[in-house]
Amino acid sequence: MSDMTREERLEMEVAEAMEAKKKKGKKKKVKVKQGKLARHDMIAGYIFMIPWVVGAVMFLFYPLITSIYYSLNKIRLAPTGYQFTYLGFQNFTNIFLTDADFPNYLIDYLISTIISVPVVVVFALIIAMMLNQNIKARGVFRMIFFLPVIVVSGPILELLNDQDAGALSSIDTDALNSTISTILPAVIADPISELFASLVTILWYAGVPILIFLSALQKIDP
Repeated sequence: MSDMTREERLEMEVAEAMEAKKKKGKKKKVKVKQGKLARHDMIAGYIFMIPWVVGAVMFLFYPLITSIYYSLNKIRLAPTGYQFTYLGFQNFTNIFLTDADFPNYLIDYLISTIISVPVVVVFALIIAMMLNQNIKARGVFRMIFFLPVIVVSGPILELLNDQDAGALSSIDTDALNSTISTILPAVIADPISELFASLVTILWYAGVPILIFLSALQKIDP
């Protein structure tokens, strides 16, 4: 009986060793498949990134670098083309020290940006949450909110603002401006008044943030 038990034990050990080898082989195959899939996904990701990278280089980085180069030079148009004279930061010092109105315009622009950006972001998030609901013709509503971003240009915005179409008709902007000016200083009151005077045109720029928030709500795990 003792010899039989030894043989059985040997057979069991051999069988366990064979099973362990089979399991290791399966794991290696799975790892190889996962590696190929990961490389395939990586290549596909780079292919989808190429249009964005090309667009960013052509329409963002190149104009940005060119603008910085132009700002550091004095440019003169000659018969042979543009002539550049390097000035360093002299253009910046001149505009801050020579033009007395520029610092005020810059401060007004920064304040209006700080006020209008949160309005656009909050409005875009609310609309994206509404469009994320299970409603009919959801694509039509997305097109409605995104279409002004494509259609609106500088001349169209100027015409709308000249006809007071940029403000909400239900808001009495004159009374609102007078109330704001009595409560807040002029530096803050003026940008807020301009915000209400062109609220419609500002909210029109929410088309892109709406799509970004909507894609996040639909694709990112809750």
